[in-house]
Amino acid sequence: MRFGAGLRHVRLGYFAVCEGDLVAATTSKTSGINVEPITAAHIDSFHRALDLVAREKKYLSMLEATPLPQTREFVTGMIAKGNPQFVAVIGEEVDGWCDISRHFFPSHAHRGRLGMGILPAYRGQGLGRKLIETTLRAAREAGFMRIELDVYEDNSRAIALYEKLASCAKA
Repeated sequence: MRFGAGLRHVRLGYFAVCEGDLVAATTSKTSGINVEPITAAHIDSFHRALDLVAREKKYLSMLEATPLPQTREFVTGMIAKGNPQFVAVIGEEVDGWCDISRHFFPSHAHRGRLGMGILPAYRGQGLGRKLIETTLRAAREAGFMRIELDVYEDNSRAIALYEKLASCAKA
């Protein structure tokens, strides 16, 4: 279990992604994968993907997905609130996701928290970047000004991606 593993806090301004890098490029590795806004039709598959990533006990703070009714409530709530949530799908199966939940205090409504996950077979192929860039674009359009996330300090691939995106803002 990961209870002793440290979390590292990373802040990304939605504007932190360099415009030149906002290609969300389709590479040969991700060309068969569609990134699209989540809909009610994706919920069951999203729940399965969430559960699989959670049960790895390496990347998420939950050890298993919440029960399907709670997952359904989360997704429909995200949609109703206009929070950006995208899924990567092949056919009708969700292979990854990225979402940004707006802060619940009205005085902090310009801030959000990013969450994401990718099934093991699709990691290391540029899908995480494609999902994040798509979600950050939607966040910008929805009025977000700052995005925050937490990552386990031993998740070096994710940290490298997040830091690259965050460093663009400083350039």
